[in-house]
Amino acid sequence: MSYIAPENHRSIKLAERLGAVLDTQGKAADHGDLVYRHLMPTRPI
Repeated sequence: MSYIAPENHRSIKLAERLGAVLDTQGKAADHGDLVYRHLMPTRPI
C-alpha cells in the first residue's frame, strides 16, 4: 500500500504505472492522504 498526499501528482502517477489502484474505502495513515493498493501480480515475475 502507498499513502500519498493528494497534491503529489508525480507519486500518484508512479503508483498507477506500477499497477496500484486508488482505494476510496482505505484508511489513510495521515488524514487527507490517498490510499493506493498494489495488487498481486496475476503471473509470476
